Amino acid sequence: MCANDTYPQININLFGKFNIARTACVTYDAFGFERWSVKVSFGNRKLAALYTSGKSTKYRLPPQVLKKFFMRVQALEAATSIYDLWKNPALNFERLEGTDRCSVRVDGSWRLEFTVAWEDDPPTKGEITITELSNHYGD
Repeated sequence: MCANDTYPQININLFGKFNIARTACVTYDAFGFERWSVKVSFGNRKLAALYTSGKSTKYRLPPQVLKKFFMRVQALEAATSIYDLWKNPALNFERLEGTDRCSVRVDGSWRLEFTVAWEDDPPTKGEITITELSNHYGD
């Protein structure tokens, strides 16, 4: 566990963009091998507030959706590469058509949308910026 998992770094730049970032850190698995985690940040102030406090004025979610939202953000933080997201069928990881965004399924109708700034080629690792929690079917 990294020290910054407990205390997130909060950045507010001159243009008002609000980010809560959990920086990449190294942990070790049971065999002593290094395991890098990706950097996850929020590009949406309301989602950052929802993740840090569990409450938001914009997102009024049922308790089961809120619980799964936390689980999905933790899954993104635990990923070491894009393959970790593809391997988990419950996430339903997909690239959104016509955009540079990706998404993971929170539950049957909600999805978490994010962008990835790729750090390598072929693109397998990068910095994830969570941008939106959307009701996919508009219900």
